[in-house]
Amino acid sequence: ENICIECFAKTVRPEHIFCSQTCMFITKSKGPILLKVPAGHKDFDDVRDQFYYSWTDPDSPCVKHIFKIMYPEEMTTAYHRYKRTIEARSHFAAFPPMSAGNEAQSWHGTNRECLLGERDRSRFCISSSCSLCCVIKSSFDIGFVKTNVARFGRGIYTSPSASKASSYSRNFGPAAATKLKALLLNKVLIGKGHLIHGDHPSYREVTSPPPGFDSLVVGKGNGVNDDEYVVFTNDAIRPSFLVMYEDH
Repeated sequence: ENICIECFAKTVRPEHIFCSQTCMFITKSKGPILLKVPAGHKDFDDVRDQFYYSWTDPDSPCVKHIFKIMYPEEMTTAYHRYKRTIEARSHFAAFPPMSAGNEAQSWHGTNRECLLGERDRSRFCISSSCSLCCVIKSSFDIGFVKTNVARFGRGIYTSPSASKASSYSRNFGPAAATKLKALLLNKVLIGKGHLIHGDHPSYREVTSPPPGFDSLVVGKGNGVNDDEYVVFTNDAIRPSFLVMYEDH
């Protein structure tokens, strides 16, 4: 039986995580905040299944914990405004199964220094070198992208493949002693994606997609083993879930 992940007192409909608007607003007012999703909850099952389905390497690790990331209204306003802008331009929702803004769910792996996500640990650390906490607290910031390692320009990178994103998930400092790794499942506004296949050195210096496009969609081939999405504005992406899994 699914229960509200704010009050843990009332049941919710299968497609919801809160029992009421009141509980949802209470949670958002605390944000950014992590709420642990209980095993057996519909959201836990859906995110876990997406993780396994999108793991393209031979052996998939075991999902241990899932946390819902909640933001206050002011941190999601720009995302929804950008979504409306690109939807008004291209009308993706008129072509099911595409959704407004051509929104996708996609994975991102990054560095974790602290023990966030271990068991019930949901408090962010204050270290500026813990990329995981920094991203969850403030969402993505393209200003921190290192151009010397960005294969497809100065953008924010995600992948529909969990195993691809996992290759960028690294523990260091106190987190180095743990068996768990972290991945972020994000809402990403692909919009009109410019499709390229494989590695293109000419894209390393770009700071925006080609005219008329909203993102880059990188397909397999020529040194690229799994698909990737690259967006060039902070407003095109928001973290949605933190997934903790036991690596082999």
